[in-house]
Amino acid sequence: MRAVNKDRVIEAYIREPYINSGEQWDYGHTHGWQIVLVVGYLSEGQERSIVIDKETKEECVDLLNSFGFVSV
Repeated sequence: MRAVNKDRVIEAYIREPYINSGEQWDYGHTHGWQIVLVVGYLSEGQERSIVIDKETKEECVDLLNSFGFVSV
Protein backbone atom coordinates (compact mmCIF):
# COMPACT_ATOMS: atom_id res chain seq x y z
CA MET A 1 0.00 0.00 0.00
CA ARG A 2 1.16 3.54 -0.74
CA ALA A 3 -0.12 6.72 0.85
CA VAL A 4 0.01 10.41 -0.06
CA ASN A 5 0.54 13.25 2.40
CA LYS A 6 -2.39 15.38 1.27
CA ASP A 7 -0.91 18.40 3.05
CA ARG A 8 1.89 18.41 0.46
CA VAL A 9 -0.46 18.58 -2.55
CA ILE A 10 -0.26 21.98 -4.26
CA GLU A 11 -3.03 21.36 -6.77
CA ALA A 12 -5.29 18.49 -7.79
CA TYR A 13 -7.28 18.09 -10.97
CA ILE A 14 -9.12 15.54 -13.08
CA ARG A 15 -7.70 14.60 -16.47
CA GLU A 16 -10.27 13.43 -19.04
CA PRO A 17 -9.64 10.29 -21.12
CA TYR A 18 -7.36 10.70 -24.13
CA ILE A 19 -6.65 8.43 -27.07
CA ASN A 20 -3.43 8.84 -29.02
CA SER A 21 -4.25 9.22 -32.73
CA GLY A 22 -1.09 7.42 -33.86
CA GLU A 23 -0.07 10.45 -35.92
CA GLN A 24 3.61 11.42 -35.86
CA TRP A 25 2.86 14.72 -34.07
CA ASP A 26 0.72 13.10 -31.35
CA TYR A 27 3.00 12.54 -28.34
CA GLY A 28 0.26 12.07 -25.71
CA HIS A 29 -0.20 8.73 -24.01
CA THR A 30 -3.58 7.00 -24.18
CA HIS A 31 -5.28 6.97 -20.76
CA GLY A 32 -8.67 6.83 -19.08
CA TRP A 33 -9.98 9.05 -16.29
CA GLN A 34 -7.16 10.22 -14.03
CA ILE A 35 -6.60 12.31 -10.92
CA VAL A 36 -3.41 14.37 -10.97
CA LEU A 37 -1.95 15.46 -7.63
CA VAL A 38 0.71 18.15 -8.15
CA VAL A 39 3.33 17.92 -5.40
CA GLY A 40 5.96 20.30 -6.78
CA TYR A 41 7.65 21.73 -9.84
CA LEU A 42 10.97 21.06 -11.52
CA SER A 43 13.31 24.00 -12.15
CA GLU A 44 12.12 24.09 -15.80
CA GLY A 45 8.52 24.50 -14.61
CA GLN A 46 7.22 20.98 -15.26
CA GLU A 47 4.90 19.49 -12.67
CA ARG A 48 6.05 16.80 -10.27
CA SER A 49 2.87 14.82 -9.90
CA ILE A 50 1.21 11.64 -8.77
CA VAL A 51 -1.34 10.19 -11.21
CA ILE A 52 -4.17 7.93 -10.04
CA ASP A 53 -6.23 6.02 -12.63
CA LYS A 54 -9.97 5.66 -12.10
CA GLU A 55 -12.77 4.12 -14.18
CA THR A 56 -15.19 7.07 -14.21
CA LYS A 57 -15.35 10.81 -13.65
CA GLU A 58 -17.57 10.18 -10.63
CA GLU A 59 -14.88 7.99 -9.01
CA CYS A 60 -12.38 10.82 -9.56
CA VAL A 61 -14.69 13.38 -7.97
CA ASP A 62 -15.42 11.07 -5.02
CA LEU A 63 -11.72 10.51 -4.36
CA LEU A 64 -10.91 14.22 -4.52
CA ASN A 65 -13.80 14.95 -2.15
CA SER A 66 -12.56 12.27 0.25
CA PHE A 67 -9.23 14.14 0.48
CA GLY A 68 -11.16 17.21 1.63
CA PHE A 69 -9.92 19.45 -1.19
CA VAL A 70 -11.88 22.62 -1.98
CA SER A 71 -13.12 23.00 -5.54
CA VAL A 72 -12.43 26.32 -7.26
